[in-house]
Amino acid sequence: MRRFFNFIKNLLILAIMAAAVVNYHEQIQTFLLEAASAASTYLEQKGLKSKTLDLSGGIVTESKKVTKNTTGYRWPKATAKVYIGVKQTDLYNATVNAMAAWNQTGAFTFKQTKNKKNAQIVVVANSKNNGAAGLTTYKYLSHTNRLYSAQVALNTYYLENDYYNYTQARIVNTVEHELGHAIGLDHRNGVTVMYPTGSIYTIQPKDVKLVKKIYKSKL
Repeated sequence: MRRFFNFIKNLLILAIMAAAVVNYHEQIQTFLLEAASAASTYLEQKGLKSKTLDLSGGIVTESKKVTKNTTGYRWPKATAKVYIGVKQTDLYNATVNAMAAWNQTGAFTFKQTKNKKNAQIVVVANSKNNGAAGLTTYKYLSHTNRLYSAQVALNTYYLENDYYNYTQARIVNTVEHELGHAIGLDHRNGVTVMYPTGSIYTIQPKDVKLVKKIYKSKL
């Protein structure tokens, strides 16, 4: 009988020790998970997300909300290659004219390329009932705020729909506005190509001045 009780006692001791080990293991796991989460948050704040995740994306859409004057991101130099991937003649011509208008300001130079792989900015067309005649999506290196690539989407749902009365001049203004986003401009109040309703105004002196200021500063 004594042997039986000793066996039960030893078994209980082993069970208690095993429970303690499991609990300790769970505490270690929790600690490691919390530490990993904290480290990940810190790295994200510093813009060092990982080998590939340091490419971050941002979207600027047309709305009535006016935000800051710049996106905070820019190209290394005041120039970028553009691939025009739209088949619609009116949108293609509007893009060429919008690029020429920006080039004439001397603040930024757009160079058209026939090779999409060499392009830094790609202009495409879509058709979506989303309230945006144009939408610019860009990628940037988060630890340097340097633009990596950008896409300008021109929405035929509005631009080529007679109901919305987009003249060719308004389409050009829209492209000028989206190209403004693509080089680092955000929405602005007043008479400016970056007014939230992006088809009202063409490029203004204040827009030129701001772009020159952005690209005069050091990265």
